[in-house]
Amino acid sequence: MISREGILDKILKTLEKLYEEFKESDYFNELTDLQKAYSANVIEFVTKYMYDYFSAPPQKWNASNLVSCLLNIVPSKVTGELPLFESVVPVLTAFLKFLSRKGILRNIKKILSSIEAINRDLIKNAKDPDKWDLGKRILMIGLAFEVDPFDKKRLDKLIILYNLLNVRVLP
Repeated sequence: MISREGILDKILKTLEKLYEEFKESDYFNELTDLQKAYSANVIEFVTKYMYDYFSAPPQKWNASNLVSCLLNIVPSKVTGELPLFESVVPVLTAFLKFLSRKGILRNIKKILSSIEAINRDLIKNAKDPDKWDLGKRILMIGLAFEVDPFDKKRLDKLIILYNLLNVRVLP
């Protein structure tokens, strides 16, 4: 039996091939340069979260799960600047149209209208620290202080400092 990680790896390998085709499509060409730059990351993190939280590969995506993912999971977990979040819906819209054209995803009208309707809320949630999980909070603080997210020593110090500043003394 294949593990969940094995299934996700297989989905991501298929996605990689699809992305290469997507980059050659008119749908991709309609994106702005910034959206094109973010497109691979957007498609990958949405695919991972849709599988992790909803056990749904792209061909099984539906409007309610995708909206939940975009409103709750993506803003809480994805660390990035505002333009990344502003690119999510346009990139997904183009990619979903591409998947539909290839016959991989059907009946996308409801999905497209649903994700377009929540675009502003996605951006608002991504900017709201109350919507972030602990990992994102720490990384965002690190980014504000120009800590390299790949510098494990400095991140560990940042985590210790964060924990010290957020200790609550029990009565």
